[in-house]
Amino acid sequence: NVAGTAFALLPFLAAGHTHKKAGPYQKAVQGGLNALVKTQTQVGASKGQFGSEMYAHCLAVMALGDAFRLTRDPALKGPAQAGVNFLVAAQHDGGG
Repeated sequence: NVAGTAFALLPFLAAGHTHKKAGPYQKAVQGGLNALVKTQTQVGASKGQFGSEMYAHCLAVMALGDAFRLTRDPALKGPAQAGVNFLVAAQHDGGG
């Protein structure tokens, strides 16, 4: 669900449709962003993680980051940054 939601959001965001800009897709984009933020782990060693797969997590971070870049919505900044922080913490000492 995380990857599918992110994949659905990315084309809307690429076309300039956001949750802050009135238009035919505003509610759909808001719903997708809400769903991603709701799935994000809030505590513990996995804080900031979207689901259990790194593939889906990265897509969610891309979608939230893009939405934040387009709108500067402070409600997205924390979840987007937490997603990046999780990626940094999960990185192997040798890279990758």
